[in-house]
Order: sequence, then C-alpha cells, then structure tokens
Amino acid sequence: MYAGTASEWQGAEVFAEAMREVVREEPDARLVFLGQGSSWPALQRIQAQLPTGAIELRPLVPPAEAAAWLRGAAAALVSVRPGVGYDFAYPTKVIAALATGTPVVFAGPGPAAQDVQEHDLGAAVPHEVGAVAEAMLAAVRAGRGDAAVIDHRAAWVREHRSLAATGDRAADVVLAP
Repeated sequence: MYAGTASEWQGAEVFAEAMREVVREEPDARLVFLGQGSSWPALQRIQAQLPTGAIELRPLVPPAEAAAWLRGAAAALVSVRPGVGYDFAYPTKVIAALATGTPVVFAGPGPAAQDVQEHDLGAAVPHEVGAVAEAMLAAVRAGRGDAAVIDHRAAWVREHRSLAATGDRAADVVLAP
C-alpha cells in the first residue's frame, strides 16, 4: 500500500517496478496506490505492463479511509529518492502507517529510514528495485505480525512522533533554563 503523493521527490515508481519481481514469486500480490502526483503517468505505464490487478491506482481518499486501507495492508510503502534535495525529509506517510500498526518498507535515505531500521518498524532499503522487491516480498510473506508487534509500532509513534511527544520536546527546549 502506498498512500499519498507520488512525485519526483518520492520516486514511488521504484515500488511499481519492483512489482515485476514480486508477482513472479507471489502472483496474488497486489500493490495499491492511493493518491496523486506527477509520477501518476509513469505508474500507469508500469501498471499496464503487469498482470491485471497487480497494481491498483486509486484517487486520494479522506484520512479515515486511508487509515482503513493501511490497517489492511501487509506493509506501507514509503520512499525518498536520494540526491534530489530531500534526503533529510521525514515523510508523514511513515507516521500514518505506523500509527495503524502497519510495518513500513522505506526506500531511500534519511531519518525515517534510520528509525524504521533501529526500532524494528519494518524494513529500510536502498532506493533500488532489487532491494525494494526483496523487502516487499518479505513483507507480503510476513504479514502485519501479531497483536504485540502491531501495538509496538503504534506505541512507538505515540511515544516518539506524535503531536504530544513532539510538543513536549519543543516545550522542553523553549522552557529550558
């Protein structure tokens, strides 16, 4: 599941390209994009080259509906294309997915990749088709995990990246002597 904008900064095409390898090994795997963006025409071209149903392209939906899609996904796919000036970015897609307990497959550089790797929140891989395909296959085969693992992801967001947590850290800085 990829939820959100797909543009030249994200390089979401890497997930669509990886589906070529994924469907070879897991023919029933399906990749759903909920969103919009400048990458949509490229995603449509890749979709047309794959078996029917391997990739679904859907328009943006309200946040509650996107959360329902995420809760039903084996993994949320998030990317930052390296070297285009966004290597520092922390995509909100990561937080939205983890808040539902869904693991993240993160492709690319940055602090979100580091969090995913260090805190067992999914998989962080280079923004490269082969590595992404391997991570996607592992996610499809593993599923979301048991209740404790799902709860761990959501709790991590509450503790480290929620508005309350970041607000508390900001207040500590402002109020520090």
